[in-house]
Amino acid sequence: MDRDHHTMEEDYRWLVSHDARPWLAEVARDTGSIVKLAARLRKHLTLQRSHLVLEQIELRRRARRKFSHSERLFFSRVGLQQSTDQQLAEYKSGRFKNNDLVIDLCCGIGGDLMALSKAHEVVGIEMDSVTAVLAEANCRAIGQRVTVHSEDARYAQLQGFDAWHLDPDRRPSGRRSIKAENHEPGIDILDRLLKICPNGSLKLAPAAEIDSKWTENAELEWISDGRECKQLVAWWGDLSRNNAGQRVATVISSDFPDPIAWVGQANQGLEQVSNAARYIFEPDPAVLAAGLSGSLAATHQFHSLTPGGGYLTSDHLVDDPFLTPYEVFEAMSFDRKRLKAALQLRGIGRVVVKKRGVDINVSQLQRFLKGKGERSATVILVRSQSRTLSLLTHRVGQSTS
Repeated sequence: MDRDHHTMEEDYRWLVSHDARPWLAEVARDTGSIVKLAARLRKHLTLQRSHLVLEQIELRRRARRKFSHSERLFFSRVGLQQSTDQQLAEYKSGRFKNNDLVIDLCCGIGGDLMALSKAHEVVGIEMDSVTAVLAEANCRAIGQRVTVHSEDARYAQLQGFDAWHLDPDRRPSGRRSIKAENHEPGIDILDRLLKICPNGSLKLAPAAEIDSKWTENAELEWISDGRECKQLVAWWGDLSRNNAGQRVATVISSDFPDPIAWVGQANQGLEQVSNAARYIFEPDPAVLAAGLSGSLAATHQFHSLTPGGGYLTSDHLVDDPFLTPYEVFEAMSFDRKRLKAALQLRGIGRVVVKKRGVDINVSQLQRFLKGKGERSATVILVRSQSRTLSLLTHRVGQSTS
């Protein structure tokens, strides 16, 4: 470890210690000028430690969207960005058998590690020693004692473990890559992991590309939370739910007491039509990422307005948690001025614009269409044959006033 990194690690060890608590509490309470606050801290702390305290409070506030107990946790900017949300991590932890001895490889600041530690005996592996300090402290902050080793996951000893979880770095060169072979550690680590311990899970970006030689015996699950597809997880061995060869779209939402899953074959054929029926259905992002729109459309006998099934259509309203329904009240070829006039005629001033396959700036169009009317609507733009179609809709079940 070089001298600079050693000094940095010492500062982070101070940050997670009892010695830093009074300073963190003081900054969290203070609502005054950040300049004056920084100057006050500098009277007692080094420049680096003053910066860490100020930064930590900012990161904890940002982390509220991910962690219910963020005010007790410790973050780095990159670590927070790459960490698994608490709700999603707890769902994933539930896929492991009770009392499994689990090793979390490339655990980062501990998003998945914390969830795993609540129900399983777990060990963390994190190559960056500073990040390892944060992960161990975060587990301690929620009342769990977990050991995090600062070492290269490629050489971690898996003997004796019942299962593993791996979250490789998608930006080893500084730029995000969807190709799994460009991750760090490289995807070829799977050969060794699966040979030693066949029960494993691999966290990837939803659009990740991974060679089928590793996934042909895996369950591939795309998980969405809050109408955003957050992760693709490959599950092997006992962690798979006998869905090998199929794809799974899972939705985690406060609207449902438990996560729900759609299982099907990927990229089933879609019958495309050029005109919208009475209802438009928008599949959940996890369904789209998993390529399961065709499976969903076949079940409900829907047609598609777009090649990839981004918008499905039918004259029959269907209640399905994987679909967001919109009722069409007018359809026309796209023309900005004509569209705005149609909305004004109906007293619609609040407009949400959605699109698929159309090259247009949504934010600019929404500002152009905004009017004085009190009613609201959703405008859906799709490319139909050689024209752009404007569909004026109301989301079913949502007030338009």
